[in-house]
Amino acid sequence: MLFASTDGATQSSSVILVGISHGVPIVTVETAADDPIFADCFLTAAATSSSLADAVEATLADQGAALSRSQRSVALYAARFGWRSLARTIHSQLQPPAHTRSQGA
Repeated sequence: MLFASTDGATQSSSVILVGISHGVPIVTVETAADDPIFADCFLTAAATSSSLADAVEATLADQGAALSRSQRSVALYAARFGWRSLARTIHSQLQPPAHTRSQGA
């Protein structure tokens, strides 16, 4: 997947989240707004057509490296953005503090 948005690869980008959830190899344009959480997940390139073409060619040429980045992407998605992670976060927010649980019973 080629993500050439100048807004950066961020956690609020649904395109990025869908790509990493499916383990799609991703080439992104390097921006100042890129979220460092994704540093090991993408191949980044300067915002020029030749740099992007080189990065896409490198991704196609080195399938082992692309697979490795994809596996890290899927693991990151599961750990930070997947349903289990969201459920744990929500559940922890709904739990009353330990000291109030024993007082109310």
